[in-house]
Amino acid sequence: MKKNLIAVVAALLAVVSLIFGILSFVKVQKQSARIDELEAQNKVLTGNVEDIADSLNLEIDTSGDGSKVNMADMEPIAVSFGAQQNYNLKSDGSGKDHFANMKGYTLYLDKNADEFSDVETTLKADHAQIDGVISSVISGHTYEEAESQTIVKESLKKINKLLGAKVAVDLVLDGYVKQ
Repeated sequence: MKKNLIAVVAALLAVVSLIFGILSFVKVQKQSARIDELEAQNKVLTGNVEDIADSLNLEIDTSGDGSKVNMADMEPIAVSFGAQQNYNLKSDGSGKDHFANMKGYTLYLDKNADEFSDVETTLKADHAQIDGVISSVISGHTYEEAESQTIVKESLKKINKLLGAKVAVDLVLDGYVKQ
């Protein structure tokens, strides 16, 4: 009789343990879903903050009379690739592969910037890092996200960060097409 009673108690403990395990699993799944939701909200908030910062930078970057850098105050550095360059775009989950093509680019530097002469000399001698920045920005976007304006905006931000100066003011992507 004692053996049967011990077996029943052991079975009950196993069932209770199983129930607690299932409840713990459900709770973890709910918390995981909540974390995913918080990450999505954080991404939206971060995008909004970046948009606000960009808007403020537009005002900060203007000259005293409220206008942007004049075309006469810009020095273009044109880079033409020997052949059209292909960039794989980030997968959007559709199962289709997308890519972008570009023949080259022109980076415009502000002649009035303090670091202009140093940056111009460096970039005319070697522009491989700038090529890499633009390539990584293009490759970091899906087909839907890889609009020319988005690529230019992000590339300029990263180029100026790389240069350690706010000397790059515009970027034109020559023959940019996404497919």
